Amino acid sequence: MTSLKVKEVQCKSALSPCGLPEFAYSINPYTGCAHGCVYCYARFMCRYGGHAGEEWGSFVDVKTNSPQIARKDLTKNKPGRIFLSSVTDCYQPLENKYQLTQKILGAIKDYGYPVCIQTKSSLVQRDLKIISGVKSCDFGMTVCFEDDKTRQSMEPNASPIDDRLKTLKTFSEVGVKTFAFFGPVMPGISDKNLPELFSKFADSEVKEVIVDRLNIKCGNLQPILKAIKEHYPELLGKYQELFVGGGDRAYYSRLKPEIERIAKENGLAVDWCF
Repeated sequence: MTSLKVKEVQCKSALSPCGLPEFAYSINPYTGCAHGCVYCYARFMCRYGGHAGEEWGSFVDVKTNSPQIARKDLTKNKPGRIFLSSVTDCYQPLENKYQLTQKILGAIKDYGYPVCIQTKSSLVQRDLKIISGVKSCDFGMTVCFEDDKTRQSMEPNASPIDDRLKTLKTFSEVGVKTFAFFGPVMPGISDKNLPELFSKFADSEVKEVIVDRLNIKCGNLQPILKAIKEHYPELLGKYQELFVGGGDRAYYSRLKPEIERIAKENGLAVDWCF
């Protein structure tokens, strides 16, 4: 296991323009992410803070003043929907110590900004009371796989799948608008047990599943191929065909109707990121 390099830093701004069309802003209390997900395309953040050449998942910069800066930013900007977080997981393990996200959510609540929180960590349950009191909040859990063995191979330091599903149900039961983020869909892995997984989504009382493809960009192809070779060697040729040879578009086009059908059978709406 790679040791984690933690550095406390100061930020000059916390509320950043967000490139996703449904959000005005994003807030990232950390640079880097200890979850170390193999497929993560946010590894381009290695370019910043002197981390060039470092392995994704091996470092986290903690923006210790981000709650105070976020509160200042929220006072002077036009209200708009905030995404927590776009290039890190705001509930990664270090949040248990630093409580930056918790304090930022308090500021968001005070100033009445709408927010969407997306995480792979059941630590978010700690802030259930704050989140349920935010005026407009969507809460999502990323769940890419049906079983925890697969999760360990691709998301080594993220919360177990069952913990995520239980967290979704907990938030749903107190009236928070919840969704499951099924992405990235990894061919031959994520698509093996779709009926079982979508049944679990329904049992978690979510109403919507957001689906995303595997995006190959920012240097994540080689780590993905390395993990496939190690854990799923029988799929290596398929991944080279799809993501090196360019067959991925056709694969995802064929998969869409199947996901639509299974979602409908479980009473779930589907939204697509591709």
